Amino acid sequence: MFERMLDKIPEWIQVGGVILLVILVPAVFIYFTTEYEGIASILFLIAGAAFYKTSQRKLVVEDYRFAVGFIILFAFLGLIFDGAGNFLYNKPIENLCPPQNELARDVKYVENYDGEDSILHQFSCFSSAENKIVYEIPRWKTLGIRFLEYIFLGAVFVVFYRVLSNLKTSKKT
Repeated sequence: MFERMLDKIPEWIQVGGVILLVILVPAVFIYFTTEYEGIASILFLIAGAAFYKTSQRKLVVEDYRFAVGFIILFAFLGLIFDGAGNFLYNKPIENLCPPQNELARDVKYVENYDGEDSILHQFSCFSSAENKIVYEIPRWKTLGIRFLEYIFLGAVFVVFYRVLSNLKTSKKT
């Protein structure tokens, strides 16, 4: 049925649609994940759960190498794509701020020496009383915290699905 619908659409529109999707989808993804907190977090939780669940059907449940590889990959991708974090993920970063200050996030677009653009999330502590930034949190601290958070989340996926698969096998016997 879908093929019949595609046959009715001229080829130049199909090619143009594919090109537009290839350009538009990544651009929209990058925009929303950098400008709005929580979008990348939600997408990674959904994608991580779906990937791990579908992969478990093809692999032996006790294969720890897959679990470790999944956790490392999940943490690395989370570190790369979820710089903004969300309200919950940014709580440990907020704890780096002195009392009576609030966490502020600034998105910086930086052009590297080779002409490539980078998007950086700079977290800082803002004092409402002084109306200024009192402390800029070093990037290595925010990246380290984000990496540890995603290691924890990946481990939660592994444990959750292992417990779930053990419950299913114990019910069958």
